Amino acid sequence: MKTARAITLIVAALLFAATPLVAQQSQGRDADLLKQKIEQLERIDLTSKSPTVQDIYKRSLFRLYVEYQAAMQQDIADLNTIRTTIGGTSAETLREVNEQIQKLVQEMSINAEKIQTLGGELQTSTSSSSPAPNTTITATAPRPSDLSFIAPASGGSSASAEGQQVSLATISRAVRPPLAAPPVTASSLPEDAPTTGIVCGQLRPASLDQTLALIRTTPGLEDLAARFQDLPNHKSRLAHSHTGENCELDPDINPGEQKAAVLQLLQDLVVILSGPETEAARYYYSSPMPQDAQARKQAQDAAVAKVRQVRRIFQQGGGRTRGQFPSGLSIDTIRKQVTLVSEYYSNASVHITDDNDNVIETPPTDLDGNYRVIVPLNSDTTKKNYWVSTEADGFVTKRKVVVDANNSTARMNLPLEDRPPSLLARAVIGYEQAGASAAQRQQNYFSDFYVSNPFPFRQRIDPDFGPRLRLWGDIRFASIPQEGDTAVGTFATNFVQQAAGVKVRDVARVFDFLAGVEVRLAGDNSLLPSYLVPGLARQTRQKFSLSFIASFGTITPTNPQEGISIFKVFPDAPGLPPEAKNSEFVAFVSSDRNRFFRQYYAGLRIQAFFFNPYNMPMKRFPAMFDVTYGQNEFVSGGNLHGGVFRLDGYFPLPYEDLKFINLFGTALLHPGRARTGLPLILQPAPAGTVVPASNVALVLSPQLNRDYYRAGVGIDFISFVEALLRLGSNR
Repeated sequence: MKTARAITLIVAALLFAATPLVAQQSQGRDADLLKQKIEQLERIDLTSKSPTVQDIYKRSLFRLYVEYQAAMQQDIADLNTIRTTIGGTSAETLREVNEQIQKLVQEMSINAEKIQTLGGELQTSTSSSSPAPNTTITATAPRPSDLSFIAPASGGSSASAEGQQVSLATISRAVRPPLAAPPVTASSLPEDAPTTGIVCGQLRPASLDQTLALIRTTPGLEDLAARFQDLPNHKSRLAHSHTGENCELDPDINPGEQKAAVLQLLQDLVVILSGPETEAARYYYSSPMPQDAQARKQAQDAAVAKVRQVRRIFQQGGGRTRGQFPSGLSIDTIRKQVTLVSEYYSNASVHITDDNDNVIETPPTDLDGNYRVIVPLNSDTTKKNYWVSTEADGFVTKRKVVVDANNSTARMNLPLEDRPPSLLARAVIGYEQAGASAAQRQQNYFSDFYVSNPFPFRQRIDPDFGPRLRLWGDIRFASIPQEGDTAVGTFATNFVQQAAGVKVRDVARVFDFLAGVEVRLAGDNSLLPSYLVPGLARQTRQKFSLSFIASFGTITPTNPQEGISIFKVFPDAPGLPPEAKNSEFVAFVSSDRNRFFRQYYAGLRIQAFFFNPYNMPMKRFPAMFDVTYGQNEFVSGGNLHGGVFRLDGYFPLPYEDLKFINLFGTALLHPGRARTGLPLILQPAPAGTVVPASNVALVLSPQLNRDYYRAGVGIDFISFVEALLRLGSNR
């Protein structure tokens, strides 16, 4: 009697929990209410209940799960409608919608597994009880395509509870991910074709891929390569992550397990490559170690030999064809990889854009650097293009991915170039002012082309600064002097137009060339922020290096006829040359020189290399400051005598919106005490004074022997050319 009463109460409770669902259908499925009902049922303890009660319980819970799945799909369809309606008008609303869709997708994945489990149990139960062949379970279940959490359909929520009967076998098949189908055309798409797809992938640092490829494919590293192999009933966490190759979520692997496995491998490599040999050899001890002393010593020696072999392989780049791994893999590179993996590739924003560069989704990456996002499909075609990029490298890497209705999942990994550049080059067009101490200033346009290239032999590569030994050259052209009487505001807004107006013959009046070597002495790998402009400090980081440099070069002298200065003669003028006292006018002419002005220096160079907040090198030329000492005929009276200090500075503004602006400065300073005296002051000759003439005395103008400076601002050559093209198209 008590048993019958208990069964009656439990069945009544189950019916009470399930009955409101029928009424709920007339109002549309409420996912939150269904979830509450599921939680109420799951709190019932069936341990001591009869098989009949347990079977009724499972069937009721099964129906609730199916309804819950359909309700969540309807929520996703509604959210997609909202997202399509608002477009890009409300970034905050779009973000909230995207986050809610992601939560629903994850919940549907878990729910689908529960449906499959319950369906299998009920199928087994009905088979063991020998039901009639036409036995079915009436359930308000959506169509099979609706049950797929990968591709929810918009029409699943309108199914009626009356008359729709879904067999357990059908439900069991429905909750599994759909199999790939042969290609079909847009006109042949079924009405219930998926309206959304899934795009997934992983952020993959290029240097880390290189390291892992070396480990997996190089003879002699089999012990390390074995970590990538799957074992019976166990997937290698190095080869697999929570997000699978087909964008499925693997319930056996938690987010972060792949990251932990990669970090463990890299940290072991640090010990093997840089630790004491006896400590590193422990990774290669046989298990168990022999008890005999001699055999134990032989095993230890064999392990040490293995460590030496591994170190040699990494130093030589895997023993491959020369040039495949130009620098091998240094311990510094692996240490940086540890930092990148542990700190920078989780919670990075990934942007999914369409062909019109409209942002569709901005999913964050998980602990393993994976992203996974639902994207809408076209209603009139089987394929839709998306572009994937990430803030981790400043959206530099951009890859195309195609999603279609037949295969609604697409994987696209993003290879991020975290290795330092080998070739450094800059090309700048600008405007400068130059002058000597207590002398007339000149303003002119200039072009600066700088190239730095590694020495063409095998070198160790620093993960932040690149090769240690470099060759470099700097070529600079200066135009004829400009009047410089334009207002600053007008000049800044019309710079490109004014520079384009310089005649071709006047572009390169003076040629200044320097070439030399650079040897890096030290470097600071700390990732330091910028604080030049408040509010923009988070855009860039810097790492600094100190190098020794030596250089040699030339400066072309000007044509003597281009620099003639004519003045009236006053016989009593202090400092007037004797040969000009009996003439009406005096013309100062530079000397006719048959050699370029020579210059050479040696000193130190400080460089600031730019990185983004994710410790990725930015595609931007480093800032430089050179302090050198040498000789320069151009500022030493035309001869190599005495020495000069040379200070050179170059600074590209380290902000994305101002990255095209570059600042330059040079100073040549003579050591020793300054000389002072009364200058020669004369009035300019009237316009039209002819040189040479009988009333004009020609006096040789001495070559500059003073401190000298030049300072300028320029824009990069690509931006200059783009502005020229726009200027030409507007004419």
